[in-house]
Amino acid sequence: MTDARHAEFARMYRRGVAMAGIAKAMRISKKTARRWRDMLGLPERPRTTSLGACLDDAALAFIRRHYGTREWSAFAIGKRLGVSKNVIIGRARRMGLHKKKEPPTHRWGMPIAPRLSRCQWIDGDVTPAGNFHYCGEQIIAGHSYCTKHAKRAFTPAAFERIAPSVQ
Repeated sequence: MTDARHAEFARMYRRGVAMAGIAKAMRISKKTARRWRDMLGLPERPRTTSLGACLDDAALAFIRRHYGTREWSAFAIGKRLGVSKNVIIGRARRMGLHKKKEPPTHRWGMPIAPRLSRCQWIDGDVTPAGNFHYCGEQIIAGHSYCTKHAKRAFTPAAFERIAPSVQ
């Protein structure tokens, strides 16, 4: 029985079936599959290269020119070059390219809160047509609000726990 399984393993290996595929089909672990390969004297296959390695100079120039622009997403660049978006993103990062970030906005087009070291309390009308702003005062260490707004947001006991020395 074992010789028949070893022969089937060797046939699959020579046909080019991946080790994981052989292991799954024969219901053995990948470690066992590697052991059988070595025991049967089958040559180790060369490791495949990353898809990003197959990009030529023209493709790299295309990535450099279009990555991070509004007109070209990583998916669109990858589709044009015949690779996945993850290959494009990885290659762009290794090339030192980073997406140009626009100022963040909320899904309704409202501005995102100021730096995290400033109070996040919202004043004004928060509807898309409304006019609102963030407080922006210095926050209590480790929290999102200034002293004035923390007193409004928390119960007196909770406020005492987060800001015992502030009154």
